Amino acid sequence: MKQFKQLKAYKDRGRQARFSIHDTALEVVQVQREVRREEEILENQIKQKQKLQLHGDLYSILTLMLMQDGPFLIVRLVLIIAYDVKAILHIFFTGKNAMALALLIYRLVILLKESYEDEDEADKDDESFYEMANAPV
Repeated sequence: MKQFKQLKAYKDRGRQARFSIHDTALEVVQVQREVRREEEILENQIKQKQKLQLHGDLYSILTLMLMQDGPFLIVRLVLIIAYDVKAILHIFFTGKNAMALALLIYRLVILLKESYEDEDEADKDDESFYEMANAPV
């Protein structure tokens, strides 16, 4: 506010505004802080979108496990164990459902592991960013 009054006073006198190096440095620091805040906001928005993407994958995997491969595997195992059904097709499809379920579980574990690694990496990036920003010049 003080600078605007000075600028107006200079213009009223017909002179160009002259600011000191100190004032300019303060303005640069303020702009850097604003840019840093905007970058943090954008990073948070990107993280939220990535989490939403991950949730979509999780829901699809869980849906396949709970509504398709899981129930069929249970029914086929009950047929084979309790009712002593030994048809080759039942054994084949039981194996197929077991493999599909194993692959879905593997995919689920990998997605969860990657999300935790991304969060840890983002935390490390934030720490290094703040260390560099607060480093003495």
